[in-house]
Amino acid sequence: MKPLGPKILYLLCFLGFLLVLGLAGEVLRAHVLLFGLLWFSAPVFACFLNLKSIIEVVDLSLLRQFRVWLMILTCFVSLYMLGAGIDEFRNIVGPKIAHDYHHWSDYYDGDDGPYRRDDWTCDSLFARAVIHCLNFSMFVGLLVVPWATFKASTYAIRQKEESVELETRELARRSAPRSVQLLEATLQQSKGKQSNN
Repeated sequence: MKPLGPKILYLLCFLGFLLVLGLAGEVLRAHVLLFGLLWFSAPVFACFLNLKSIIEVVDLSLLRQFRVWLMILTCFVSLYMLGAGIDEFRNIVGPKIAHDYHHWSDYYDGDDGPYRRDDWTCDSLFARAVIHCLNFSMFVGLLVVPWATFKASTYAIRQKEESVELETRELARRSAPRSVQLLEATLQQSKGKQSNN
């Protein structure tokens, strides 16, 4: 494959920067559940890449590209969730868990200037415990989801490399007897010519 020129790389970097700006804005905030679902499903998709039927069909370079894009997705959404997404995700899921869930934002003037504080409450002890577990699982997911995605996709790549290596060995084994036969025939012909001289 012909390497990309520097102008095309600069254009791709600029388009990627615009994509990140677009996603980091209102699109991500408006579709927190969608991106959360994509975030959690990335390791599952990477595990599906390990299926033998997929490994036989997909090219090794395509598997490597899948790993790169899955890692970009999981790391980007993890960074977003670390910043503000956990509160938004909790505020979307909270009312579905408990009917008495309420959240609010307060603005305070501090020594360093105004700041915003998000808070929530829930009357049910069980619902509060579930929401706290949701917060904890989101923090754990910030590390586990990218790690699991990387491990599963790397395992698929390793399996494909082993499959390609086995195919290469099998092809070499099949073609080796022919080449050995041709070499023996050539040696016999050269010995026959030497004995005739």
